[in-house]
Amino acid sequence: MNSNWIFCFCDFETTGIDYDESLPIEVGCVFTNAKFDVLNTYESMIMWPKLSKVFRWPDWAEKAYEFHHITIQEYLEKAMPNDIVCDKIAQICRSVNFVKENRNVILISDNAAFEFNFMRRMFKQAKMEFPFHYCAWDTSLLLEITGVCDPPGKHVLHRALADASQLHKYVIRSLERVGYFDKK
Repeated sequence: MNSNWIFCFCDFETTGIDYDESLPIEVGCVFTNAKFDVLNTYESMIMWPKLSKVFRWPDWAEKAYEFHHITIQEYLEKAMPNDIVCDKIAQICRSVNFVKENRNVILISDNAAFEFNFMRRMFKQAKMEFPFHYCAWDTSLLLEITGVCDPPGKHVLHRALADASQLHKYVIRSLERVGYFDKK
């Protein structure tokens, strides 16, 4: 593997699972080098204008609350404007990127299309350049093939940074099972 790659294990908590209708409300990122050593982490709740003046989760976001358990009070107290969140993510991408002329920060998720599209939407809304490589790495098949995945019925965290950190550990465990690190 190219030693210049930087990985961003990413997870979002959202107001729902419909990409067109839902909003990302919390992002968690674990940045690693190509050896999967943690370089930096970031988490933030993301304030959206249509949620800034509510006193309870809107009906269209009620079901999501059952999963992420982020209260509207916690959200309103901790959420940062989207452009500030994007700026911080871009700053971290620049600070961990050792090859400045390339976009070699790869977004990794167990549902890469979901996270990649939410991240793109955030950066587009903030009118900022997207700091990630144009491809993302979806780990779901690797985790399934190696038997390293969330067992049914087990407690799932459903908080962005905790889930991103757990995914980072699962990918390392999966790669160990296929002998990836033995080949180094």
